[in-house]
Amino acid sequence: MDRVLYLPSTPLNILMSASHAVHFASEQVAQVWLIDQAQAEPNIYTDILNAWPESPFQQVKQFEGGAGFKKLSVRKNNFKEFEVLLSAFKPNTLAVGSDRRIEFQYIWHYLILHGQNPLKSLYLDDGLYTYSGRSSSVWKDGFNSLLKKWVYGQWWEEPVTVGASSKINQAWLFLPELAKKEIVQDKQVICFQAEWLQSDEILSLSRNVMEAFSENILDYQTIDILWFLPHPDNAAKMQNYVVNVKVAIQSLINKGYRVAVKYHPRVTEKDPFNLAASQGVSVIPHKMASEFILPALSAETRVMGDVGTAMLTCKWLRPDIDVMAFLSETDPFQAKFIPLMRKMGIRIEQISAIGETI
Repeated sequence: MDRVLYLPSTPLNILMSASHAVHFASEQVAQVWLIDQAQAEPNIYTDILNAWPESPFQQVKQFEGGAGFKKLSVRKNNFKEFEVLLSAFKPNTLAVGSDRRIEFQYIWHYLILHGQNPLKSLYLDDGLYTYSGRSSSVWKDGFNSLLKKWVYGQWWEEPVTVGASSKINQAWLFLPELAKKEIVQDKQVICFQAEWLQSDEILSLSRNVMEAFSENILDYQTIDILWFLPHPDNAAKMQNYVVNVKVAIQSLINKGYRVAVKYHPRVTEKDPFNLAASQGVSVIPHKMASEFILPALSAETRVMGDVGTAMLTCKWLRPDIDVMAFLSETDPFQAKFIPLMRKMGIRIEQISAIGETI
């Protein structure tokens, strides 16, 4: 029986790890360590995983990433704790959403050094960068690689994009045929099944997340339109953005649709566009990860938005749902997102013609 260690660092990574672990629960023993977190004390997701009745995880741990001058000492202390835990658990498989995380690379190095060969390393689809890649700089990446090798050790590797390092030998992807070639070359590629995210166990996990934010999962099953709003910086780059969104949402309300909006987690207010007061729409807590909202939606729900990565995530996690992005081909900032959105099967529409698109 495999002994699998999952190493998520984001809510999407957590959801992917949980669904993979649930699906293969009868074939493995699993632990999950939340790495590179903002704090050492258990956060809301660690608490939820620990309290999850259907959990496939034998143990849940959380590790702070550290910041500034504190980062190096935090990581060194984490490495020491890793060694104790790894000696006890002895995993033969690692599963990670980003092989650029230094915690993953150290754990991989430690296991190889201590004779765990073969060692399976799974890249679980991390979303946007799997298909768009990441911008890179030969000078910056080279310097970063040399610095980390000097500080931490020669085991550090600087992958050109997430999932592309030589430490990964399996890639579990939603859409393998659209992934960057650096990720799929020289690896066993396996299709991650979207229906795994709809299991009773994962719906239970999503329900627990919603309850932690005082949300009722049944309310989400009656939403007609879920509108994802972008990062505040991106909203500022689009001319008359707030006005256009308010007009569009009001037209949906006038037609009798039940509309919910989800702000980006980086906003500092609960409802900065004042949509609930002026439009009568439901505002979803912005700190709640969209990945845990999607499994609760009805197949009849329509998702709308523009440049947010949540749009792409929705298409990966819920391919049965209609997703449309309101993007202008004449706006350089918006236009650069159109090819990827179309490639992912997302409809591109003009916000001024919203009445004709639904």
